[in-house]
Amino acid sequence: MSTASSPAHWLKSLGGPFRKRLLLASSLSGGASVLMIAQAWLAASVIATVVVDSAGLVEVRSLLLLLAIVVPLRQWLSLLAARINHDLASRVLRRARHELVERIHHAGPISIQRHAAGETAATVVEGIEALRGYFANYLPVAHQAVIVPVAVLIVLFPSDWISATVLLVALPLAPAFMYLVGKGAEVLNRRQWRKLTRLSGHFLDILRGLTTLKAFNVSRAEAAIIERLSDDYRHSTMAVLRVAFLSSAVLEFFATVAIAMVAILVGFRLLATHIDLQTGLFALLLAPEFFLPLRRMGVYYHDRLQAIASAEKILALMMLEPPTNARADDGKTLRAEHIGLSLEDVGFHWPGRDSGVDDIDIDIPAGRHVAIVGPSGAGKSTLVSLLLGFVRPDRGSIRVNGEPLANWTLESWRAHIAWLPQQPALLHGSIRDNLLIGRPDADDDALRAAIGQAGLTDFISDLPLGLDSPVGDLTGQVSGGEAQRIALARAFLRDAPLLILDEPTAALDPETERAIQRGIDLLTRKRTVISIAHRLHTLLSTNQIIVMRDGRIRQQGSPAELMQADPTWRQLFQQRRGRA
Repeated sequence: MSTASSPAHWLKSLGGPFRKRLLLASSLSGGASVLMIAQAWLAASVIATVVVDSAGLVEVRSLLLLLAIVVPLRQWLSLLAARINHDLASRVLRRARHELVERIHHAGPISIQRHAAGETAATVVEGIEALRGYFANYLPVAHQAVIVPVAVLIVLFPSDWISATVLLVALPLAPAFMYLVGKGAEVLNRRQWRKLTRLSGHFLDILRGLTTLKAFNVSRAEAAIIERLSDDYRHSTMAVLRVAFLSSAVLEFFATVAIAMVAILVGFRLLATHIDLQTGLFALLLAPEFFLPLRRMGVYYHDRLQAIASAEKILALMMLEPPTNARADDGKTLRAEHIGLSLEDVGFHWPGRDSGVDDIDIDIPAGRHVAIVGPSGAGKSTLVSLLLGFVRPDRGSIRVNGEPLANWTLESWRAHIAWLPQQPALLHGSIRDNLLIGRPDADDDALRAAIGQAGLTDFISDLPLGLDSPVGDLTGQVSGGEAQRIALARAFLRDAPLLILDEPTAALDPETERAIQRGIDLLTRKRTVISIAHRLHTLLSTNQIIVMRDGRIRQQGSPAELMQADPTWRQLFQQRRGRA
């Protein structure tokens, strides 16, 4: 999907893949316009024949028969065009939402952190949906606003050039004034959409922190703030609608004046016998139809303003680039049973922040267990983000099995990684759904094996629905230990050769910690393991310890080497062994 320079151009580009459907809908609308003109001519002919020639039913029977065919055919073409337009809008929205979600997915968690979670969610859901009215209503009417006036003028000029001239003179006035009013409404609507996304973000933050707010007894105050913001949003919405509907009033005014002028001129010329009744009636019947698409465009103009406002937020997300150090689409596919890593003079600094890593040189042979330790802000998480491919180094290189990481596709690289954080995220769905994130094609035998290895068998068997029992996001419906076991089972199911741990037992009670640690010890066998370690017993089980401070490696070596080189480490290890 092309991210054009302006929201209006981008909206137009969305319909590019569906040009054939747009052309079909426009053709049907054009056919309905031709039938509208034919309907007006037949109706004028019937009335003039009856009034002027005192004709009876027999004389106008053929005209009435044609009229009976034209009227429903016109309605059928209009309904068919409307159906195609609504189907087109649904297809455009599905495509736009899919590409937006894909862009967010490829951008990764680091890039998306620049946008508030609530605003992003509102843009993906409500922002995309706000485009529906533009494609289903405004765009078709805008096409008709071009087709219908041109067709009417072409037919009317040869028979009644005076009425056609009146319509031609009035035609540019209505859109011109509507444009002037609409520019003000567009500014207000963009401001309103920004308010909506901020309100959505604030509301999502309140929901996430509801437990904390309740504990500190400030939930009522936050509810009052949301009520005030919602009321302010309601008032500003009505202000936008007042300005938006003013454009419809302007259109109605000019259309009414022009139709009245046509009626007056036709009436005077009929009295002066300068025009026959059929021609006069034909002009009078076409005049309202001439302005009807413009009137409808005024009604649906708010859909366009809303779409442009939401397109600004969508484009901001569509501009996200994946800052990865591996290729997303091209490059070679990595297939390896063992993973060895080496980082050579790697450096990275976060934009706008004085933090990152410098001069990182690490060699991690396949099957080694490496622990990364250091105080907060030492660069541990940055180093893991580099390994996961969320950011790319500013300098230096990361090699996988001796070859630069950039040579492998990002998807194949991450397929070789299992990630076990301190606080695993469980998505809305069942336990089965959350486990299958690790390996979507896993069968029930593989699921049962992973559940047994993680010590989840008794827990799941006690649930009424077993694996199909629902869990909430942010581990809201399971305990911390149960959530960690589910994440551990997910890692077992993935069976990846590289395991990255962020001290997953740090927030658990001692008994649960020991149970999960046994599962982790089983998981780490014959795998390359990188641990962000906070506890001393984790360090004792590793092959190599990397001590970081201020974004640099200060010490590294095996536990035995650190004991010999540094009295502090020797004292810590001896204390730990004494307690054991």
